Amino acid sequence: NVSEATGGYHGNERIDIDPEYGSIEFVADGQAIALSETIPLTAAESFHYLQHSTMHQTGAGGLIGTTGYIPVPGNPLECYHQKKTVFGNGGYDTYNKLTWADNNTPVLRSYFGLFCVTPNASKEGYSEDGSQVTFNDDGGMKLVTEGSKIVMRNNELNIKVTCDSDLIKPTGYTTTTRIWDRNVYHKYYNNVGGGGITLNTKEGDIWEAVASIHFEIID
Repeated sequence: NVSEATGGYHGNERIDIDPEYGSIEFVADGQAIALSETIPLTAAESFHYLQHSTMHQTGAGGLIGTTGYIPVPGNPLECYHQKKTVFGNGGYDTYNKLTWADNNTPVLRSYFGLFCVTPNASKEGYSEDGSQVTFNDDGGMKLVTEGSKIVMRNNELNIKVTCDSDLIKPTGYTTTTRIWDRNVYHKYYNNVGGGGITLNTKEGDIWEAVASIHFEIID
């Protein structure tokens, strides 16, 4: 009975709650960057960030930050989140790992692949099952498939964008991939759960997923 997802921009995820776990590290050319310093724009051969955060139970009554939202007293811990994003080859690859705490959190739906692509780089879309569409920014869901890879293109600008993701753990669940066709972005989603399926968790359970987005200039 909650109206808001937990995690990232949606809320109830922090890097500063658990002093032994919460942290963020930026690494360029193998060297950690001091976050207290102002660093000029500098070329690097490699760059990644590593985040350790805690995710907390979301309450009911509306979206987080609205007047109707009712937070859960004490903000109970749901899971520990490790995220590593590596930039290169015209895009980035992200690894996510969740380690569940002892509150047996039921999960209706988990999004493990999320990318927003600007409309001028993605006039058309193609899924790996052979479906294709020309986007018209109508707010609909397009290219709905159980496959994970979707390619978007703008042939006039010679741009190709490849989105892909994989749920490593838990296994045995069907995933759904789609593009939310909006005028501000064409948003790639890959999720597990939904349709009346609840993913149950217990202390010590580990979920893992990888996702990638890469841009190319095409002939």
